[in-house]
Amino acid sequence: RGRTNHYWFDLNRDWLLLQHPESQARVKQFHRWRPNLLTDHHEMGSDSTYFFQPGVPTRQNPLTSKENLQLTRALANYHAEALDGIGSDFYSEEDYDDYYYGKGSTYPDINGSLGVLFEQASSRSHLADTINGPLSFQDTILNQLTTSRSSLKGAWELRERFKSLQSEFYPEQAAKAKAIGHAGWVVGDGNDPHRTQAMLSIFSQHQIEFMPLAETVKSDGKTFEAGRAWFFPARQEQFGLLRAMMETRTTFQDETFYDVSTWNFPFAFNLPYSTLKRAPKLTTKETKFLASQVSTRAVAWAIPWNYAHAPRVLQILLSEGVLVKSSVKTFRAKLESGTKDFALGTLVVPTGRMEEGERQRIADLLASLSASQQLPIYNIAKGLTPEGADVGSGAMRVIKPIKALLLVESPTNRYEAGEVWHLMDTRVGLAPVMVTAKQLGKIRLSDYTHLIMVDGSYKGFSEDLGATLKEWVSSGGVLITQKRAALWAQNLLPERDQEEENETPELERRAYKDFDQDNARNTIGGAIVETELDLSHPLTFGYQNKSLPLMRNRTVVLDGPRSAYSALAVYTDSPLLSGYVDSAKLEEFAGKDAVIADRLGKGLVVRFADNPSFRAYWYGSQRLLLNALFLGQIVDKNEIDE
Repeated sequence: RGRTNHYWFDLNRDWLLLQHPESQARVKQFHRWRPNLLTDHHEMGSDSTYFFQPGVPTRQNPLTSKENLQLTRALANYHAEALDGIGSDFYSEEDYDDYYYGKGSTYPDINGSLGVLFEQASSRSHLADTINGPLSFQDTILNQLTTSRSSLKGAWELRERFKSLQSEFYPEQAAKAKAIGHAGWVVGDGNDPHRTQAMLSIFSQHQIEFMPLAETVKSDGKTFEAGRAWFFPARQEQFGLLRAMMETRTTFQDETFYDVSTWNFPFAFNLPYSTLKRAPKLTTKETKFLASQVSTRAVAWAIPWNYAHAPRVLQILLSEGVLVKSSVKTFRAKLESGTKDFALGTLVVPTGRMEEGERQRIADLLASLSASQQLPIYNIAKGLTPEGADVGSGAMRVIKPIKALLLVESPTNRYEAGEVWHLMDTRVGLAPVMVTAKQLGKIRLSDYTHLIMVDGSYKGFSEDLGATLKEWVSSGGVLITQKRAALWAQNLLPERDQEEENETPELERRAYKDFDQDNARNTIGGAIVETELDLSHPLTFGYQNKSLPLMRNRTVVLDGPRSAYSALAVYTDSPLLSGYVDSAKLEEFAGKDAVIADRLGKGLVVRFADNPSFRAYWYGSQRLLLNALFLGQIVDKNEIDE
């Protein structure tokens, strides 16, 4: 299939997120060219005809100007005339929308250009038998060529309106920035400069301006420290796009969405942010990272786990045969100069049993990693700590090397499988072994430490395969599941000790015409919701704030944990942060479990109700998945013997 890139990502969702080199190059060229018109040509199901924008008028993003919609309608007359001229059927203002700015047909709309989507019924071959009669490959090409020509003709004849749309866009944005009621947005680093820099890089590529704070400011009960926070002024050329990337919206004219209803970036990166009434003092000087001096005299080296690059460093150390431990208790250690407190999950590399040559080799490796990954590494001078776990304590748990399986192809969602593959391969350096459902029942599972199953329809999985996986987990394997895979994995666990009510609700009769609207209320297309973390759980190590936003785009509600100690993330009682969720659907999962890690024999079953690595830009929640990979092995028995 040609829809996706190497990692099975739909690049027509990546214009705003810029997680892939293809998108980065494309947006760079867009801003070099600043086109008046960008046409976006796609294909759809064979039994359709031909679509061109505008889409459903009530589903246009409210930040897009009315003139943009009117000019799209004016251009549509040229497409209609041209397609009538060759006898092709077509339609407009149905099915598709102009809401999410991360697509090729909508990104231009918030950048002073006009984006237009075209969808051609696909022949899927040289000739397809459809409900509308035979459809040839030649016909599909002819329609796309015809509307390409009508786009050029319309753009030329409407050139004054196109030029006005672009020339007036930025003065209009300046007026909106002046009237918005605040000077701009401030974003802190969340004690992880790696996550922050990853987000700032995206804003830079979109030509959005920001600068580091030169003074510490407080807003909304949060403190933003000088040198560790950045200010995004509202009064800038790219105000419209900046606003779109920062805003939260929970009320909508139309509650049906072709894609997600929200995409707030600070939430996605789990970074503190706020608006400021006045612009703070700013500086052009960025804080420079100084690589750590790694001493061979240390009794152990400590590496903080809260940095986004820490899992990559851990994987490199494991691949080099280094003994690495993770602390399940906090501790204060004596360094060569002074003392330092270390958080849960801190990586500890003890040196006591190392030969001199080996100690030097690993010290050099750590020094190199500190510089390349911009990660501080601390020299612990004494094995006896002033407070908390000692270096030789049993609270320092050995992390074993990982050999992970990733289930791919039918019945999995290939986009989600690609997101996990991309995360592990590009950000951790831990490429999973990809296996199909047919292969899963034939391979020797004992050769592998983890199995990851993303969303998909697992009803066809046999009882025999379920029994095989249950035996593998019970022997020490870690099973990580997302969404509907998590629902399937519940079958491997013991029954819950509670009676379930199974009453059939009385049917409420509705008008046939209300189906689309009711169906939209029954789905969650993509909303940001709030969870509360148990910061003492190994799968939350590295987090310092109990509140964690998640992207929710399915209605999965997990059967509860099998132990009182298994739930590590719970939806808050009022979880909606941004986007659309119907009140009835909100009530279904509010206060319920979002992530559960149940012990099964010697192994672990991890269930995610949502996708923690959504479209690769959810740096904030992807740590939960990485923790499940690396730290799932140290989750202790969590059921009290009766």
